Amino acid sequence: MTSDLAKRVWQHRNDVVDGFTKRYSVHQLVWYELHDTMESAIKREKTLKNWKRVWKFSHFTNSRSLPSP
Repeated sequence: MTSDLAKRVWQHRNDVVDGFTKRYSVHQLVWYELHDTMESAIKREKTLKNWKRVWKFSHFTNSRSLPSP
């Protein structure tokens, strides 16, 4: 989660941030959502973390239009 998506994408693509993306060389953004408040973004992130991998794959591959929070 970030309030500056462009900066966060740059950090990950350039391996500035330690973690999953740097360790496994994952540099392609596949999904993002815009939220009006930090609280709604946190709630959504927690919801997605509880989803099974199959549900996430299905949702993200079938929802190629602008995501809705």
